[in-house]
Amino acid sequence: MADELERRWLYEIESSFVPLDRTLAELLGKFTHTPAILIDEIGNVMASNALANELFAEFTIRDNVSRMVFLDAAARRSHHHSRIRRPY
Repeated sequence: MADELERRWLYEIESSFVPLDRTLAELLGKFTHTPAILIDEIGNVMASNALANELFAEFTIRDNVSRMVFLDAAARRSHHHSRIRRPY
């Protein structure tokens, strides 16, 4: 049963794939002073600019924002170093 569900899920993902629009790719290239990524409705990274590539260079998982945040060790290290002390 699980194999059938997995197969259908993968088919839905593949059949819903839309190539990156050229206009969006060009727009992304114009962000030269800030990291920028384009993601789809489920968090898949569709494209990124050079600064975003540098920002996420330590990440081994770079295909999905949720996977990056929750599964990649680089995210845990980055979050640990950026914690802000709260007054409570």
